[in-house]
Amino acid sequence: MAPSTPRLCRARVSGVLVTAGLAPLGCNRATDFDLTGIWRFEVQVTDQSEDACSSRILHNLVDAYEADESGDTGDTGSAGWIEDSSSAASPWTGLGRFASDGDRMLLQISGMLLVQEDASTTGDTAFSWERFESESDQTSHPSGYLYRSELEQTAGTRIRLTLPNETQQKDARRGGVPPSLTGAWEEASETTLSWEEADLWPEELGIGDVGSIPLGSYLSRLDSLGYVVPASNSRTESDCSDTTCVLSVDTACAWSWELTATLTDMQADDVGWDELQWPSGL
Repeated sequence: MAPSTPRLCRARVSGVLVTAGLAPLGCNRATDFDLTGIWRFEVQVTDQSEDACSSRILHNLVDAYEADESGDTGDTGSAGWIEDSSSAASPWTGLGRFASDGDRMLLQISGMLLVQEDASTTGDTAFSWERFESESDQTSHPSGYLYRSELEQTAGTRIRLTLPNETQQKDARRGGVPPSLTGAWEEASETTLSWEEADLWPEELGIGDVGSIPLGSYLSRLDSLGYVVPASNSRTESDCSDTTCVLSVDTACAWSWELTATLTDMQADDVGWDELQWPSGL
């Protein structure tokens, strides 16, 4: 999923990042700045909040609920404990090269090739690429039994940069130093798993008394004695509100880390420049 993206990936991998209608950096005064060359990036890797990922479960199972919907289970005698943890790591640093690609720019960094998005009148620009894949499997029988599973995944990397304005460029020239860039390294991913299976099927099919949808991994039910048990699709009972049982699980994550970049005097033909980097931490 070659050097990998900087070990920002403690909680990895996107929302969908689109790269369309690309325009050159020099299309207006706010973005009239030459990025060409090799820059040293420094990314402040920090822990992300627990809500960086969100999940949504859709199903048609009757009298079933998600695990966190079960309510208070009562005092178990273990209350009162307080837990806390923290971590810190040195920044990731590595080299990135900006190069022209027709009327747009490309960013080569950490084994990736990112394409410039639309230029902004605010002096911001961004480089990104989205990867995706999908697969599906289906099994059916003339008796009416059907089982289908699908997987869809997207993952996007986006590096957003604020370019120096004219005043900042003049100040840098007066000081004899190259201007620096600020911005953010962003990662986003989304995974959707979905299943569909006949609610009832004949015993002679030989596939067992419990269906193949992993309902018990996401949903629970109360049995006849009132105990919480994993949900399932049984062969002889109408478990769902339709002739087929369906389950869909969508998980989306998004992370962002602050970055800075400074221009180096390294050249594109310097051997191994694109392999020089330090991951965050040890």
